[in-house]
Amino acid sequence: MSFEYTIRPRSGILGGWKEIWQFRELAYMMAWREIKVKYKQAFFGILWAVIQPVFMAMVFYFLFKDNPPVSRDSGSYMVYVLSGMVIWNFFSGTVQNSIQQILGYSQIIKKIYFPRIYIPFSSFLIAGFDFLFGFLVLFIFLFSNFGFEHVLQINWLMLLLSIFMLFLISNTLSIYLSSLVVKYRDFKYATNFIIQIFFFISPVFYDGQGRQWPFPWLIHFFEWHPIGIPIEVFRASLNGMFVWGWKYGLFMIILIFLFLLSVLNFRKTEEIIADRI
Repeated sequence: MSFEYTIRPRSGILGGWKEIWQFRELAYMMAWREIKVKYKQAFFGILWAVIQPVFMAMVFYFLFKDNPPVSRDSGSYMVYVLSGMVIWNFFSGTVQNSIQQILGYSQIIKKIYFPRIYIPFSSFLIAGFDFLFGFLVLFIFLFSNFGFEHVLQINWLMLLLSIFMLFLISNTLSIYLSSLVVKYRDFKYATNFIIQIFFFISPVFYDGQGRQWPFPWLIHFFEWHPIGIPIEVFRASLNGMFVWGWKYGLFMIILIFLFLLSVLNFRKTEEIIADRI
């Protein structure tokens, strides 16, 4: 007599969230494994987490230093660009890593069961590891340009809020794309292409709201830019400012709703991932 035992995700909304919480340590283990593999045989090692944002910021600094595309009260243009690059790399790294992760774990997914949603979650931790080193360099630039008193004025509450916004945005997109790339490999190539384009229409090295655009809809686009708002809050925190209002509250509600929706959608399609990947 033979028996067939099938392991499936827990059904129901409450059961699914309990399972995600129960396996929470798995995300840290997966992230740490990928970090060690990522920098194990690299000559510069972890310095690559610093080199990339600094060199990109230097390129834009030398291109626009004579006529920077920002408002006059933005302070040091190098710090302005570097702060945008640090947040942008956090976002793009999370999204791109999630697609590579879901395909890289294909053999393990076919053999054992674990909550697959921790694959995109671990991508956020990997990108967050690089962010810490990028923020350290940004901290040094703040100190060298504005002095120690300015560093003491950093609004850490707003800084954490910007990171939380980034967590919701990047993970929502990562979860949706992870479920789609399993079915359609085209998203693996299209995502990298779209992110490259999206970089140039994001207020990373220029001020999107402080410019006169030829089309009125561009003003509203940059006002509600999904990456522009976290960058705006992050830059405000570095200047010791507290920014809040109905726009930010509504933005947070929308992000939380889309994030929960993405998790529930991923849980529904989780059963077919092992068959499709």
